[in-house]
Amino acid sequence: MFYCIIYVVINLITETLQYVEIDQSNSNTAAIIVAGGSSQRMKGINKLLCPILDIPVIARTLMAYENCNSIGGIYVACRESDIADIQNICDKYGIIKLKAIVKGGNTRAQSVKNAFDAVDQSFSYIAIADGARPLTTPEIIDRVLDEAMRCGAALCAVPVTDTVKVADGNRFIESTPDRSRLWAAQTPQIFNREIYANALSFGGDFTDDCALVEAAGTRVKIVEGSPTNIKITVPTDIIIAEALIKEAEK
Repeated sequence: MFYCIIYVVINLITETLQYVEIDQSNSNTAAIIVAGGSSQRMKGINKLLCPILDIPVIARTLMAYENCNSIGGIYVACRESDIADIQNICDKYGIIKLKAIVKGGNTRAQSVKNAFDAVDQSFSYIAIADGARPLTTPEIIDRVLDEAMRCGAALCAVPVTDTVKVADGNRFIESTPDRSRLWAAQTPQIFNREIYANALSFGGDFTDDCALVEAAGTRVKIVEGSPTNIKITVPTDIIIAEALIKEAEK
């Protein structure tokens, strides 16, 4: 009986610890906002500077991280030609957590590396985010950070709702993956600083930061994001984002 009681108590303690809230109050997380894309699918429009209900895309993204209490510093990687515009936007919209705007590289991975090299050593976690996700919320950021602090690496993603096909070079279907196991990755993607630094040492060019960390041998935990956390990629995404904001404000 004594051992049964001990077993029950240990299990209760374990369950309690599993769900205890992680303290994020010390703001030891730096956000890297990747804003170096060429906007090729926007028909010549710089999507980061494009207004969504009179506020630029990049401004809305930056404000989400500015208003998130667990974020202590913001670093932006962008094209050299956009540095002055983004600095002006930060000044206009009160992005006081901005620490640096760095010149991006030729690829997304290189841009993240340039920003990571600028991050102050005092930050223990790195939140990497698309500059073109203007509907990200502080609540989403906090939920991903909470899991990253438990597991070392986490991202937000949403379940895939369409059936996905794998095709060969001639567009003949090779396979149909089980949809129940498929997730569409979003940002932020948040990592323990040491884990991410170790992954960077392996090199490689990845379009997704989790893929880099996975390749270095670290498992990444999925946190369910939101279907509204869209990335601006084509002109119609601006219309969708405006509709979503208007609906949320009703």
